[in-house]
Amino acid sequence: MVAGGVAWAATCAAAPPPAGPLPDWPCKQPDTVLSATALAPSLPADRPTEDFWRADGKLRQLASFAAAPENTPRMGLQQISAFARTANGLPARQKALLLAGIVDGINQIRDMTREGVAHTVVNSRLVSEDMASVDRALAAPAPSDRENLEKQRTQLGSQLRDIAEEADLLCHRFEYTRQKAQLLADGIRDLPD
Repeated sequence: MVAGGVAWAATCAAAPPPAGPLPDWPCKQPDTVLSATALAPSLPADRPTEDFWRADGKLRQLASFAAAPENTPRMGLQQISAFARTANGLPARQKALLLAGIVDGINQIRDMTREGVAHTVVNSRLVSEDMASVDRALAAPAPSDRENLEKQRTQLGSQLRDIAEEADLLCHRFEYTRQKAQLLADGIRDLPD
């Protein structure tokens, strides 16, 4: 196991830096805002307002728990199922309100993740500009400080790799929130009325 970790670390260290700055949206998943209606079209969609779910203290508490990033979909569904059992079922309208609250919470997390992705894109552009400047200096005939410039280029390449890895992790988090919302929507939809 240790040998595998060392081999993986060596592979990562040897990876070349990205060819340039990250694209505007580096994630494979589309940059979308989730909606309860799209996640569970069979549930009622005639909510008076988007945050009507906040009026019910128990639904608000369940939605906050289920949407919280530290709680897995399974943990959220366990809490929701326990509530539905004590209430002898969950009417479709309550399911829709609960899901609206969960989606609202998850979209807030996605907004923060989206901001993190945008930050990495800006950082990659700044570092790429610095690297292009160093490359121009290295391309000049017989630069007097070649060794220093090559060290700078190596450091900038390392920064670009780190930024790309950070963006990749944020993209995974963004996709996970979509999967989590869908799992919760499916579980809520399937609860007894």
